[in-house]
Amino acid sequence: MAGYGQVPRAAPEGGWYRASSDGDEAGGSNLAVQEQEKLIQGNDARPEARAAQETRHRPHRPRRWCFFSLVTLFCFLTTLILIKFSLFDAFVRTVPQEPQQPPAPEQTEPDAAEDFRRPSSEYVLGRDWDFHAPPTVREYNWVIKDIVANPDGVFRPMVVINGKFPGELIRCNEGDTIVVNVDNQAANATAIHWHGIFQNGSNFMDGTPGVTQCPIAPGKKFRYEFVVTGQAGTCKPCLPTQAISELG
Repeated sequence: MAGYGQVPRAAPEGGWYRASSDGDEAGGSNLAVQEQEKLIQGNDARPEARAAQETRHRPHRPRRWCFFSLVTLFCFLTTLILIKFSLFDAFVRTVPQEPQQPPAPEQTEPDAAEDFRRPSSEYVLGRDWDFHAPPTVREYNWVIKDIVANPDGVFRPMVVINGKFPGELIRCNEGDTIVVNVDNQAANATAIHWHGIFQNGSNFMDGTPGVTQCPIAPGKKFRYEFVVTGQAGTCKPCLPTQAISELG
């Protein structure tokens, strides 16, 4: 017969288990005892140990979420920066650049048209010139400008030196050094070409644009310096430019 007995060593508080000598009930009773012991061990475990065990096995979801959030934010900002630079470059390329316009030539009023003419008296060679003076340096400062005037009665664009037409007279003796400081304030590049001057040893001062020198760009200056040797007579310099080939 099956009876009830007290389990002094492992029974829960106020607990009893059924003891049986039958073979059929022995296996089930032993299994029940093992389950009760596991339950008792689980209930008797310290709270600190259980908390540590739960913390150790808890997945770190917040940390992973923060990492993926930072990566997503970085990718988003990088995309915005790339879009900004691409749009800005495209805008700069499509904006038409305004071409720089050359300065407009000075307008000369008809009433003051005679002011640009150089008096003919400046071309008179006086008898008081010293032909036997020692060699010296003769220096001139020329400012080239564009004006609109009527040298022959019809108003047209002109290139003048120091605001006057024709150019300034240069008078010298053989052996003198000629220095001409040119300030190009005209709209086009130009140079001073010295017709009739031999330029022995100073071919780079001959003033032929594209041949012996580069033309003087607008707003730039150039200094001509050469020695007059082995010649006499009258020579005529000219202004080769992009618009006007020669100015007497």
